[in-house]
Amino acid sequence: MQKVAGYATNCGMETVSPIAAYRDRNDRMSLDAFGALFSPRVNKSTVLRWERRGVPVERVVQIEQVTGISRHSLRPDIFGRYPKEAAE
Repeated sequence: MQKVAGYATNCGMETVSPIAAYRDRNDRMSLDAFGALFSPRVNKSTVLRWERRGVPVERVVQIEQVTGISRHSLRPDIFGRYPKEAAE
């Protein structure tokens, strides 16, 4: 597997970032609306950077608390794969 511009590629298929998937599942939430979930508000360019390049480790727990996106999905390089995925 190779990491290219924030997306993991495997056999030429792209994996959508966990944040992009969350936004898509939530009525195609805009970048701005996602940023508004946080206090203080996060700029839409920052949200886009998180989607493309990954989430900084210092933000992972906050994003998990606000959205329910697992820290394992956001940063598997730091927190390891989600326990259910690791068992497969």
